[in-house]
Amino acid sequence: MRSKLLSSIIDIIENSQQIWEPSCDIYEKDNFIVCELDIPGLDINTLSINIYNATTVVILGKKSSINPKKAVYLRAERIFGQFKKTIEFNCCIKGTKTIEYAEGILKITFYKR
Repeated sequence: MRSKLLSSIIDIIENSQQIWEPSCDIYEKDNFIVCELDIPGLDINTLSINIYNATTVVILGKKSSINPKKAVYLRAERIFGQFKKTIEFNCCIKGTKTIEYAEGILKITFYKR
């Protein structure tokens, strides 16, 4: 049986509306800029990619929890819920070429101006 404190912490984590930020790698390839974000459990239907002023990208979405409800947790470190990633580029981009999601990695390729 899990402790009352641990139960409270797990409830806060599972029901949190806190927005978190996924890790991201960005690289340039040919005339494209590629962003790769670590988001295992991404609900692809919640994904939103917005480009502002041709230099800023805001990526929004939600990572779903697949934890069993009656499990007795010994440790809970993973973050679930809504996320937001803002990326500032030092060059102009003009749209997305491809959006791919596989093995927990969201890969977005942008056209570079």
